[in-house]
Amino acid sequence: MENHRFGFCAISATLLLALVPALALAAPPSGRLEGLAQHANTDVATRVDITGKSANIHFDAPFSCDITATYLKDDNGASLFRFNLSTNGGSFCDGLKKEIAFKPAKAKDGSAIWHISFSSKNNDWTGQLAPAGKP
Repeated sequence: MENHRFGFCAISATLLLALVPALALAAPPSGRLEGLAQHANTDVATRVDITGKSANIHFDAPFSCDITATYLKDDNGASLFRFNLSTNGGSFCDGLKKEIAFKPAKAKDGSAIWHISFSSKNNDWTGQLAPAGKP
């Protein structure tokens, strides 16, 4: 009986250690992230400042608007933030639907990046953000 208990503990510990990297990647993003959001032939510079469960999102020209979002939940390895009302108006930010998803990934150089996805009135947008100061 003692050998079975040891074997079970060893297997459990091995499984837990295997999950640790995945659990670390599933944490919501934090700090400043920068990059591009894209749809078809349209690219827009995007900056996101995340503190705790709050995100301040800025879309550069041609949209030039700001919106906040609040952490909602983790879903399929992505952190979902629910859009609030835009803070400075603008039809683009006013037309954003539901939430923005941040999914952790690794760049070719091994650094952490975040794939984003969200929808506006007429389009689905995707993009890639990296911590500020990283290419």
